[in-house]
Amino acid sequence: MRKRRKRFKLKKKVKRFLWFLLLLCVGIIIFNSCDKNKDKELTDDEKINVLLEKKTYLNKIDNESNKDIKEEWKNAITNYLDLYFKSMINLETRDVTKVFDDPKGEEAYLAKNAVDLLVKHHKMQFNDMRLIKANYDLLFSDVEETADGVKIEVKVNENVTFKYIPDVKSKAIDVENTFVINNEGKIKSLRVVQGYYVMFTNEMDVISKSEIDNLKKEYISLMKEELEDLKLDKEDAFNEKYETDITCDGKYDRKKAVAYNYKYLEKRNPEYTAYDEIGGNCQNLVSQSLHAGGLPMDNEGYHQWKYYGPDLDTTDTKNGRSAPWTGTANFYDYVVGNTGAGICADSNINIFYAEPGDVGHVGYNGYTHAVLVVKKVKDKNGKVTDLLVNSNTTSLKDYPFLAYPYQNKRIIKILGYNN
Repeated sequence: MRKRRKRFKLKKKVKRFLWFLLLLCVGIIIFNSCDKNKDKELTDDEKINVLLEKKTYLNKIDNESNKDIKEEWKNAITNYLDLYFKSMINLETRDVTKVFDDPKGEEAYLAKNAVDLLVKHHKMQFNDMRLIKANYDLLFSDVEETADGVKIEVKVNENVTFKYIPDVKSKAIDVENTFVINNEGKIKSLRVVQGYYVMFTNEMDVISKSEIDNLKKEYISLMKEELEDLKLDKEDAFNEKYETDITCDGKYDRKKAVAYNYKYLEKRNPEYTAYDEIGGNCQNLVSQSLHAGGLPMDNEGYHQWKYYGPDLDTTDTKNGRSAPWTGTANFYDYVVGNTGAGICADSNINIFYAEPGDVGHVGYNGYTHAVLVVKKVKDKNGKVTDLLVNSNTTSLKDYPFLAYPYQNKRIIKILGYNN
């Protein structure tokens, strides 16, 4: 009897063990199957379609306004931004007018055309500027309630990945948006300190549909002209290497300049005055980066490039600052006009000859914004097809130079310095 019981128990154990092995094998097969599906690489078009299916691109919200943010306010803002992001993902303009209190009014018309122009600009480029990743963060900075509604100042961080640079996370940081929202939770007006919003509002004392139409027509014409010039410049750079007969006494350390720029892109170096609220900090950060790259300050002669303090000073002393340190146009004039000691550079070169550490200037009415080139973007043939830039006010990180809608773009190649 004992032997039978032992055999019976042994058979039971064997059966359990076999069942365990079977279940383990089935589990492994299912896991591997799931893992393979997970690792299956989506095509870019599939990524775009998946992205378009998202209901919202909101990532997170922070509030520094000391006021509770009502749900209808948040919804009004996110409804607009989600339509804007959907427009940029596959470059098909969504109707943002439906989130306004008067969909046929001037304010809705302004918003619609500002988005539509940016879509047209990106769609026109020779690089595929559709998005395969996108989300945004909101920082509520000020809320002012009135009897008619609420005025909300909110900073938006845009986090995107363009199709033609799939390994790059591009950021637009603290883009200033001012929403006026009525008591029904609809947008009455919107102002954005960026791109075509500024290019419209800066040119009009009163928002006018006819004036928007005229400006839009002009901007589309300028887009086309710029694109033709860019195609020619790209072809020239493809066929010929950059050459210059300019010689310099001292070398420029591009890597140190770029490293400094990344370090102080989203925070400010306390050793320098920040000019974000008084004209912008863009050229100031660029000048700091060049100095970190080994370019000595120049405090002698008519053309000077220096920072020893916040106040303007044109004397041949180590006091104050010169206008070229903080002013975009002044910096360009310095580079062109300086013939003695100081920065040694080649102004206004073919942008496709740029290298990390070179300076870029952009604008639609002259050149009003400075950036630092931080990386080159190359096509499948190994040729430069775009640049990635960093800037302050609005801060951009690893952002495509050609994504700027401003038609004026130039590169100043920094070669070194003279003693």
